[in-house]
Amino acid sequence: MGKQSDSYDLERAKCYMENYLSKNVMASGLAKYCKIYLFYNSDSPELQDMEVNTFGTGVMEDSVLREILCQGNDLRTTEIIRKMKNCSRDPWELAEVLNCKYEKLKNIVGL
Repeated sequence: MGKQSDSYDLERAKCYMENYLSKNVMASGLAKYCKIYLFYNSDSPELQDMEVNTFGTGVMEDSVLREILCQGNDLRTTEIIRKMKNCSRDPWELAEVLNCKYEKLKNIVGL
């Protein structure tokens, strides 16, 4: 049962981070629309790949934005979960997670 819960927590954390990065891209004025996909290997916390799609609304190429996001953020799953756990007593409660400091919009590092 623990293994199933762990994979669920990792998937949930990944989804929160994709949403967080997309919101920051749009709030920073880098794109009107943005969707980000993060890809991880189940054996490693390291990011394997990232797909950025601004649907043609970005102020720069999607590939350039991808590089900036990868360099300016620690996207290891262990780090994402650690940050989420620091923001409330129950990090998996959606209402609390969305209202915590970690989820509030801020500019992307380096922009």
